[in-house]
Amino acid sequence: MTEYRPLYRLCTAVMLLALVGVYLQFRVRNNRFNQGHNVDAMRDRGYDLEAYHLFASQWWAGESPYSKVARSGPNPYPPFFTLFFSPFALLPFQTAFLAVSLVSTTALVLSVYASTHASGAGPPDWLKVATWTAVLAQTYPILFVLERGTPELIILALMSSGLYLLIRGRWGWAALLFACATHLKLYPLILGSFVLIRGGPRATLWFIAWVLGLFAILGVEPFVDFVNTLLGTIVNPAPWIWPGNHSIRSFAQWAAQEGWFAMKYINAFSLAANLALLGVFGVFLLMTYFSGVERSARRFSIRELALIGMAFALMSLVPTFSHDYKLTIQFVPFLLLITSTEADDAAERSRTVRDVCIVLCVLIAFLLSPLVRVPKTVFLVPVFFTYATLWIVAKRRPATIAIDAPAEQLPATLSPQPPATTITP
Repeated sequence: MTEYRPLYRLCTAVMLLALVGVYLQFRVRNNRFNQGHNVDAMRDRGYDLEAYHLFASQWWAGESPYSKVARSGPNPYPPFFTLFFSPFALLPFQTAFLAVSLVSTTALVLSVYASTHASGAGPPDWLKVATWTAVLAQTYPILFVLERGTPELIILALMSSGLYLLIRGRWGWAALLFACATHLKLYPLILGSFVLIRGGPRATLWFIAWVLGLFAILGVEPFVDFVNTLLGTIVNPAPWIWPGNHSIRSFAQWAAQEGWFAMKYINAFSLAANLALLGVFGVFLLMTYFSGVERSARRFSIRELALIGMAFALMSLVPTFSHDYKLTIQFVPFLLLITSTEADDAAERSRTVRDVCIVLCVLIAFLLSPLVRVPKTVFLVPVFFTYATLWIVAKRRPATIAIDAPAEQLPATLSPQPPATTITP
């Protein structure tokens, strides 16, 4: 029987209790039982998939996938996105919706497996996979993904599988998976940072080559149409500014409407906040890259795990459009952390590390809870800085010195000892 480590047992218990608490709070608030309102059900099911189906159908018809506007708006996605959904466009819409739902559910299982088994070798723990899959499948963001037909779970499977491969030295495949994820939606681009940390400059150049190459997968004209459409959505983000959009831009709009500052400062506030968060991440990235800490071949260091958490928080905060279904991605760095032997060892050495992990449990539970009246930026920003705090308080694993060498080759401060494998200074 699998022996679960202390940090995993503690964080699992706190996380599940926190999820129960926020769920009950949602159910009984406003003096009523909110039956049937787990998900924002204002629109038809498959509302987003309907747009993807239209864009891919245009491409099959020999037209530009950017030439028509769906009910949800123009096509803001890279050309590879259209190619990915093109097989589904050959099916009737309701059949396509069922197929995408099955693929997304499979992707959820794959994401949970990769996240809970990335810390090292060993037999698969299917009980752990089944437990977390069952719990997460009932949370608001994942139900939202399935209702709308968005590819967030598919993107998540690509990202988590890429991280799984990255620490096993398969940086070439990891770079390809990250590039494919980036071309479904642009926010996974930040994962190129971890290709740099683990694979070095050469691996990073391969990642950049994959990203640039995939832009031209449908030819030059669709790429130009994509750039023009993307620029238009950045300049004019309306009307998708609402409490279910948890980007910094959406929060700035909400704050201005609440009277925190004048409406004319929305863009300035958004730009300054995004640059500040990206700047903090950049500093921690450089410190991690140049730290000189030995990186294990089969597990992330505690500081790498913290940096991954910061990157995933930025994926939700920085893009102008970050609707609630994107909150789905936040469980991956959390599961990577609590199943990591590095994090468990760090928690044993430092009570502060353990306390920071408990705070993360509660914050992630709020991110996975149903819709609230304010953008969940108010939870995502603390998540970002909690991971940053974890990076700061994490202590390096004590170094070990092998004594297999002859006694005369040992440092002068060490004398021959009885048979042992290592000495910890």
